[in-house]
Amino acid sequence: MTTKTHSSSTATLRRASRRVLALALLCASLFANAWAQTQKVVTHEVKKGETLYKLSHDYGVSIDDIIERNPILKSAPLKAGQTLSIALPLSVSSTSVGETALPAPSGAATTAAQQRSLPISYKVKKDETLWGISRNFGITVDALIAANPEMQEPGYKLKKGRTITIPANKPAPAAPAAKGLASVRLSVIMPLQTGGVEAKRSTEYMRGLLLAMKQLKQQGRNIVLHVYEEPAQGESLRGVMQRVNAQGTDLIIGPVYPNHWTEAIALSQSDTKIVIPFSSKVQQIATCPRLFMLNAPQQNEAAMITDLVASSFHKDNTHFIFLKHSVGDAAADKQSVASALTWRAVADGYKHIALPSQAELQVVKNAIKKGMFNLLVTDASDAETQQRMQSMVTALRQTLPSGTTLALLGYETWLDRASTDSALRNGLYSSDTYVAATAFYYPYTSAAMAFEADYKKWFGANLLAVTPRMAPLGYDTALAFVNGLATYGKSYAAQRQPLSFLQSDLRFSKVSEQGGYVSQSAWLIHYKPNMQIDKIAKTR
Repeated sequence: MTTKTHSSSTATLRRASRRVLALALLCASLFANAWAQTQKVVTHEVKKGETLYKLSHDYGVSIDDIIERNPILKSAPLKAGQTLSIALPLSVSSTSVGETALPAPSGAATTAAQQRSLPISYKVKKDETLWGISRNFGITVDALIAANPEMQEPGYKLKKGRTITIPANKPAPAAPAAKGLASVRLSVIMPLQTGGVEAKRSTEYMRGLLLAMKQLKQQGRNIVLHVYEEPAQGESLRGVMQRVNAQGTDLIIGPVYPNHWTEAIALSQSDTKIVIPFSSKVQQIATCPRLFMLNAPQQNEAAMITDLVASSFHKDNTHFIFLKHSVGDAAADKQSVASALTWRAVADGYKHIALPSQAELQVVKNAIKKGMFNLLVTDASDAETQQRMQSMVTALRQTLPSGTTLALLGYETWLDRASTDSALRNGLYSSDTYVAATAFYYPYTSAAMAFEADYKKWFGANLLAVTPRMAPLGYDTALAFVNGLATYGKSYAAQRQPLSFLQSDLRFSKVSEQGGYVSQSAWLIHYKPNMQIDKIAKTR
C-alpha cells in the first residue's frame, strides 16, 4: 500500500500514518404453505436477533402457523434460547432450508416453461400453494417471491383469485465477470488541522480508516492514499480538486463542509465515486449517481425504522401507544418516524392508540392492552423526553397484569446520553427499550476491544464519546469501499458484501434512477430488563 500525505495534513496524522503503515500498511422460503396434509414437525432454538418474520421465511411457513403451534408467543415476544415447534412439509428436511432448484414439470408444461422469456400474470386457483405454482412453472419459490414483493409482508397469504407475477424462466445471457481494481486510489478531503469539532471528528475518522488499511494490506489489497486539508467553509475547493485530479483517484472521501460538495462533484472525474461521511442533508444525492451518503436522511431513517418494527413484532400481538406532540412542535424532532409508524400500523392492521405527549401516568396505564405486547412510541428524542419515558415505563411495568408486556421505542441519541449518564443507561434496561439505530458500536465484543487496543497503541487516545463513533465509522468505510472497488471495480455500487463491520452495516440503495446511494444500515437494539442486549436486524 502506498500512502502520501500532503503538507496540509496534521502533524499528528502524519506521525500516526507512518506508524500504521510501518506495520504493513426472503432468504426466501423454500416451501411456503406447501402440502399441509403431509407435514413434518421440527424444533428450532431461537438465536439472538431472530424474529418471527425471519423464521417464517427460513422455514417456509406463515407467522400465524408458528404462533399456533407455540401458544406462548400469543402473550410474550420471541426470546433467544426459546425452543419452538415448527411444522414443515414432508419433502423438506430440517437441514435443507434455503433456496433449492425445483424439478421442471413434465410434458407440454416443460416446453412452455423453458421458452418463457418474459414475466406473465397468473390468477391463483383454489387451494394452490407457492410450492405448487413454482413447480408448475419450473421456477424456485425464491424467484416467485422476488417477483411479487408483497409476499414478503408479514401475514401474507396466497388466496384464490389473486393475480401474481410469474417471472421469466429463460436464462438471461451471462453477465461478464466483475473486474476489480488491482490498486485502489483513495483521496481524503477533510478539515484535519483547523481545530474545533469538525477537525476532531475528522481526525478520529481518518485514524480508523488507517487502521482498516493496515488490515487490508495484510489481506493483500494494494491501496494508494492521498490526504488533503479541506479549505475553510468560505474558500473554494478548486485548488484541492486540481491536485486530486492530477494524482488520479477512484474514490473521494469528503469533503465535510456543504459548500464544497457541488465543487467536488463538478470538478471530479466522471468515474470517481464520492463518499459524504457525516452529513444527512446532501441535496446533490438526488442528481449525482456517483455520490454515497453514510448518514441516511430523515425520510430514509423513518422508512427504515418503520420496516424494522413491522418485521420484528407480530401484528396480532402488538399494540402501539403513540405519545405525540402537536403538529409542528419544535420539540418533536422524530415526528416523521412516529407518523410513518402510525400509517404503517393503520395499513397493516396493528392495534394502536394516540395520546398527547404529556399524558399522565394513569392515562397511559388505562391505554395498555392486557395480554398483549404494548410498545410505547414518542415523537421526540430530547433528554427530558428520554428521562420521562424511561421513568414512566419503569413505573408501569411494576403493575402489569400477567401475560402483558410494556416496552419503549427509543432513538439513537439516547445511546449517546446513556454512554455518560449511568441513570439513563440503567433506564434503558429497566424500561425494556428498543432503540432504533442506524449505527451501533458495542465496545465489549472481541473485535471492538481489539480495535480500541490497536487505536490506543498507535494514537495514544480514547475514542470520542459521540454517536456514531468516528474511528469505527472510518474503519467500516474503508472495508466497504476498498473491498468493493477491489472486487467489482468501477461497477461497484450497492453490492452486498460479507464483511465484519464494527459499527455500520454499510449496504446501500439508490435514491432514484438518476440519483446516488444512501446507507441502509439499521437495527433495533433491545436493552432487556435482565441487563442483556440483543441486536435485531431487519429480515432481508
